[in-house]
Amino acid sequence: MHTEIDDTLLQEAFALTNIHNQKELIHLALQEFVNKRKSLFKSQSNNPIAALLASDFIGCVDSDETTLSQNYKVEYTKALKDKYGYR
Repeated sequence: MHTEIDDTLLQEAFALTNIHNQKELIHLALQEFVNKRKSLFKSQSNNPIAALLASDFIGCVDSDETTLSQNYKVEYTKALKDKYGYR
């Protein structure tokens, strides 16, 4: 694998980690990235509120409309206004 990394960023990473080997530094960076993602996923799966907030979920509404696939934006806007007083 051939990768180009910004020299300034590389020098900063070397200074912060006290590692002077690119292969070790890239291994450490990938390991930290994977661990952080696993931790984030685990905390979201254990916490339904965190998972919901991370999903960018807006809200839900009830509708008796049978043609929502054609006019869902209008119906959703109306329902949010009725439910929350604004869109």
